[in-house]
Amino acid sequence: MKSNIIRLISALFICFLLVTPALAQKKGQKKTVFKVELDCQNCINNIEKNIAWEKGVTDLKCDIKTQTVAVTYKTSKTNDAALITAFKKLGKEAVVVPEGTKVEATHENCNHDHKGEHKH
Repeated sequence: MKSNIIRLISALFICFLLVTPALAQKKGQKKTVFKVELDCQNCINNIEKNIAWEKGVTDLKCDIKTQTVAVTYKTSKTNDAALITAFKKLGKEAVVVPEGTKVEATHENCNHDHKGEHKH
């Protein structure tokens, strides 16, 4: 049952990712999904607190299950390369997920000590 719910949520998330870029581009915006290691809520908070304030960013959604960050931004203000640099400043490697690529849930709960070490 739990896996069916996760699959349903993942499917809805993928549909959202496929529809939103077309709508955003009409407004001079682009939505890019980045694969980023998200270990815990603190990681997400750090990204939301910093990347959301990058010049031109209009929306940001983190998904710990798929290890992705979807960023919508004004194309006249920033680009994917600048956002990758912003992630690097936070100590995170970000890789663009090619449009139309299905992103599977990959992150399992682990015991995170908030010092950068994992206990699996």
